[in-house]
Amino acid sequence: MPRYFFHVRDGQYAPDLSGTLCESDEHARSEAILWAIAMISELGSQFFDIRGWQMRVEEEGGRQLFTLYFSGLIVAAE
Repeated sequence: MPRYFFHVRDGQYAPDLSGTLCESDEHARSEAILWAIAMISELGSQFFDIRGWQMRVEEEGGRQLFTLYFSGLIVAAE
């Protein structure tokens, strides 16, 4: 089973040094979404203080699978 690394940049770079075993690229995509949801839930309203979050997912050999971009933006009602 291949190992995937979920590197996060949220104003600072947090490399994933241990990785996660995933059955496939599709499984790694699902894991990335679950990790993003968990991070946002943990931060709560502080999520909106950080612009330009990203999670780069790579396979153990260094092949970049995808980058997940997400941000919190509060837009004032007119």
